[in-house]
Amino acid sequence: LMIEVPVPQLSDAQKKPYEEMAKHLRGWSAAVYQSRRGFLKILEAELGIAKASRKLENWDELTWAELQAELKKVKVAFSTKQKLQWLAVFEEEKKKCNALQAKIHATEQALDQMLFDLYELEAAERSVLLSA
Repeated sequence: LMIEVPVPQLSDAQKKPYEEMAKHLRGWSAAVYQSRRGFLKILEAELGIAKASRKLENWDELTWAELQAELKKVKVAFSTKQKLQWLAVFEEEKKKCNALQAKIHATEQALDQMLFDLYELEAAERSVLLSA
């Protein structure tokens, strides 16, 4: 079933908030990618990891214990001193990624609401779209 939905015509001034949000989302997404890649490259170079697993590629979604478990799978073990050093770096980098991810999530939600308002969607229609 296809439904035609009229597309509102916006002036440049009306488009600006959407463009600004899109610009921020692109920048923050790129920063998350750079942070993930940067930490992963350090792990690979410093610890001699030839091929990172999918979980290691998404290290910022892991706890410290989960990261250590993944590293053990590739035969990496830390001394106590190394654990403290790596834990500090891990927590700092994860904090940066999480802050960026929170900005992305909040901006996406705000953008959704703006679009719902633009298209004058009712609560039931919004719920359908949000649950999809």
